[in-house]
Amino acid sequence: MKNLNWKSIVGWGIAAVVVVGIIGGNILQNNKSNGNYRVIGFFPLTGKVSSPGMEMSKGMELAVEKWNSKGGLLGKKIDFKTEDTEADPTKAITIYQRTVAGTDNKPIAIQSIVSGVTLNVQNFAEKDHIPVIGAIGASKFLDASRQYSLRNFASPNIIGKGFAEYIEKYHPNKRIIYFYENSDMSVETKKAFLDALPKNANIQLFDFDPNTTQFRELVLKAKAINDKDVVVITGLGSYLGILIRQLRLYDYKDNIVSDTNAMISGTKDYAGEAMKNVVILDFMPQPDNPYCQEIDREYKNKYGKEVPFNAPYISYQGIDTLLAFYESKGTTDILNLREAIEGFTHDGCLGKVTVKDGELNFPLSFKTIEE
Repeated sequence: MKNLNWKSIVGWGIAAVVVVGIIGGNILQNNKSNGNYRVIGFFPLTGKVSSPGMEMSKGMELAVEKWNSKGGLLGKKIDFKTEDTEADPTKAITIYQRTVAGTDNKPIAIQSIVSGVTLNVQNFAEKDHIPVIGAIGASKFLDASRQYSLRNFASPNIIGKGFAEYIEKYHPNKRIIYFYENSDMSVETKKAFLDALPKNANIQLFDFDPNTTQFRELVLKAKAINDKDVVVITGLGSYLGILIRQLRLYDYKDNIVSDTNAMISGTKDYAGEAMKNVVILDFMPQPDNPYCQEIDREYKNKYGKEVPFNAPYISYQGIDTLLAFYESKGTTDILNLREAIEGFTHDGCLGKVTVKDGELNFPLSFKTIEE
């Protein structure tokens, strides 16, 4: 064996360190790249808005299963988990710290509902460059500083303007009685509605605590009259069904107008027959669309029942659209996602979605509850 001087030994040592460093670096990189992608649902599975929370969790799960069945995203499987926020903004922060902040494998998406929960999660996720798909109405969710936030819902402006156009067309001379929940989305929908109405519109406003289930005094105070009044209701929660039922109980049989929240929150379960003839500005599932047929089939196979309302479609379409965008770009590492995804279109059960100004825009239409 040839004698080695100290320079040779040092040289070999440096080379060995460099080689080990390269190999080690590749191993770390490969380990990271071989790990599954993660997506998380921040949904209320218990509490007053558990009905939409559970259904949105199911829709998101079905979307992830569809992607995994065709090989995953960009060659990697996707892991999905729902965290029960109980619609509690403070608990949402604790969950984020435990499931996201304390891990190296950051999720490629978080989907959430309930304004307070979503806004709290968003504050942390934006700093971590993690996209938040929020099915909420709060306008500040999409302020100019947000680069990784997408609204997967109809905005308060769209809903409020839609109400005004409907009432001007079908009830132009009636007094408007507006019941609204004291929450971000409901308050902002009311503002958009008032801005779109003629200045001489005859309207009475009644706000209520979203934690209440007692509407008798509110209904008696409003004194809605058949043939002379039209009632508008906005909010999120099964208690809306109690309000509708009590309106009917006190003999108001005329038009009640609301939005899709009245369909995704278990309202119909509480309203019962009183829900008949309520007019809803709602998303438009397309039963002949193959996306809808696939979701309906997989939902029934997995959960043993028909899709009860639109919530699973909304969450399915939200995560499916984002994953399709990642696939189109060949990466999940995208700076300023909101800017990059602008103008992206994707087919789905709710019709063709187009991303504009950070919002997933879907076709909406009014429909009357028949039973």
